[in-house]
Amino acid sequence: MMLGTLIMATAPTTAVLGPAAALVILVARLIQGFSASGEFGTATAFLIENAPDRKAFYGSWQVVTRSA
Repeated sequence: MMLGTLIMATAPTTAVLGPAAALVILVARLIQGFSASGEFGTATAFLIENAPDRKAFYGSWQVVTRSA
């Protein structure tokens, strides 16, 4: 996630790079997306394994609070 954000923060503008600047931003967003989706399953497993009871209820909060 940090790498994708760093790329976006330091990406050149279209005035400097032209249309390829949009590709740089696209790659940065893809890196962020892969990083977030890789974290989703392990976070859900952590919630379920550490729930005292009603494991499905606690695990569902990961899905409910996920931003689209």
